[in-house]
Amino acid sequence: MELIIEETQYIPIAEAAREMETTHLQILILIRRNMMKGCEVDGEWYVEKSAIPSFKDLVMDDNKAVGCRASCASGGCGGGN
Repeated sequence: MELIIEETQYIPIAEAAREMETTHLQILILIRRNMMKGCEVDGEWYVEKSAIPSFKDLVMDDNKAVGCRASCASGGCGGGN
């Protein structure tokens, strides 16, 4: 389900993660770092749809750039070393 806020189209982070070939956690990290515009509505997170193409290449080229930088090194979320 997409969402329109102030004439801007938003999509759920699950959909954005599929399009970007990454995880919803990495999308949330992008939002937290103010690298991608997002909002929470009724407990669901959404991201600005127009930003997806520019971030898709970033995520695919270097997952560490948007990873959580945790020291666990598990790699399960795509952010470990």
